[in-house]
Amino acid sequence: MYSSVETNFWPITESLEGGPSSAGGNINYMLLDSDGRISTSLGIDFDGGSKTPDPAVSISQGLQRLNKTSILWKKYTGGPLATADVADKPEIEAEWRRLFDYRERTRASKEAWGKWYEFSPTSANADRRARLVAEPGEFYRAASKHLTDNETTIQNSGLYPNYDNWPADAQLGILLMAWNGVYWLTGPDSMKGVYKLFRGFLQKNPPDFMGAAGQSAIRDPDHPNNQSLARRSDLINTMFVNAQTVADPVWAKGYNKTQVYWPVNILRPFTP
Repeated sequence: MYSSVETNFWPITESLEGGPSSAGGNINYMLLDSDGRISTSLGIDFDGGSKTPDPAVSISQGLQRLNKTSILWKKYTGGPLATADVADKPEIEAEWRRLFDYRERTRASKEAWGKWYEFSPTSANADRRARLVAEPGEFYRAASKHLTDNETTIQNSGLYPNYDNWPADAQLGILLMAWNGVYWLTGPDSMKGVYKLFRGFLQKNPPDFMGAAGQSAIRDPDHPNNQSLARRSDLINTMFVNAQTVADPVWAKGYNKTQVYWPVNILRPFTP
């Protein structure tokens, strides 16, 4: 990806998902999102399937995802985080289990789901109060690996020819889509919810970024009430519309494909 893509990816993701900086709400702990998924800063997801009927399967899958991130969690004491004691694996898994048990107890009421501050280490509710926190750099490190893995999956899928030469806005748009689940972009045509029409436009030569824009709305059949999806979809639509202008030889003069033009909407000039 172009450097401008990654530079823009993180502030957008913080605005949508929350993040470890002050702009993202200083989220440095585990929480339950609005769908009851166990997650944390930047939308990093530790959930094993909040709708999985078998708790044993959900716990096993969730703990695997938790441990895979390798975030260095520390014990919250209210003092400097730099000198706080590092939590061991059983303590980290216990923190995850605490949130899992809370979710199962509150499935009917969904009490505090999606209210990230209710799970902070300074929460007034001891039942939800975080006991483990991490340095901001830990979340960016884990999220950067996830971003790179998503891009590699897109590149290796064979479904998006010439991805590396796309305008930066288009690369940013598809990576924002992939954050919600890269499998929706690379799964088989028979898979429910897959972006079949979207990628069909991008397989054309040259790619039809305008057509792709019309098929880029984020959809997550498992979590249809995710509040950030509509906002994310609007941003992505603008990015693909921009990409069409940047890639069009008639209008591309003066545009640099390695530069992200979003949030500006660079519409084509009107010609009577």
